[in-house]
Amino acid sequence: MEGLPGIFKNDEFMNSLFNSLRLTLVNGVFGTIFGQMLGYITAKGRGKFHGKLVEQLVFIPI
Repeated sequence: MEGLPGIFKNDEFMNSLFNSLRLTLVNGVFGTIFGQMLGYITAKGRGKFHGKLVEQLVFIPI
């Protein structure tokens, strides 16, 4: 109505969308890798100092 392009033709919106998707992908990958490492340390270190430490650190937010 005002002569503006649609939302998907707006360069600023598209840049924001791609940045958000990229950030989500990178965080998902690193979060998965980090979670797997913590799970491995906890599972293999049961009864040892490093296993107990990681297990207690994981439950701090709870």
